[in-house]
Amino acid sequence: MKVKKIPPKNIEEQVRHIGVLFERTHDDVKQIAEQVDNLDRRFGNLEGRFDNMEGRFDNLEGRFGGMENKFEKMQQTLDGHTEMIGKLAVVQESHTEMIGKLATVQESHTEMIGKLAVVQESHSEKIDKLTNNMEIVKSDVQIIKNSIKAKVDTDDFAALERRVILLERRA
Repeated sequence: MKVKKIPPKNIEEQVRHIGVLFERTHDDVKQIAEQVDNLDRRFGNLEGRFDNMEGRFDNLEGRFGGMENKFEKMQQTLDGHTEMIGKLAVVQESHTEMIGKLATVQESHTEMIGKLAVVQESHSEKIDKLTNNMEIVKSDVQIIKNSIKAKVDTDDFAALERRVILLERRA
C-alpha cells in the first residue's frame, strides 16, 4: 500500500488524518480477524464432519463390504471436501498475508506519527522564538512612535518655513 504524502498545512490536521488512517486500518484488521475466526469455525465443523464420515465408512465397510459403488460416491464427496479445505487454506493464507501487510502499514504510520511529534516540537520552539521577537519589535515600534510624536511633523515644518520666508521678506 502506497502512503499518500500530505503537504504540511497544519500539524493537527495531519495528526487527525493519520488517526483516521489508523482507525480505518484497525477496522480492516478487525474484519480480517473476524473472517479468519469464521474460517477457523468452518474448519472445526469440517473436521467434525470428516471424523463422523470416517465412522460411517467403517460401519459401512463392516456391514456392506461388497458395496463399492456407494463407497466410491462417498469417496468423491470426501475428495470434494478435501478440495474445499485446500481452497479454504489458500484463502486463510491470503488473509494472513493481508494481516502482515496491515501490520507493516501500521508500523509505518506509527513512525510517521513519531516524526510529526518531533516536527511539532520544533515548530513549537520556533513559534516561541517568534513570539519573543514579536514582543521586542512591538516595544521598538512603541519607542519609535513616541520619538516621532516628540518631533515636528512635515506640515508644521512647512508652515514654519513659510512664516520665516515672510519674516525675511519684511525685514
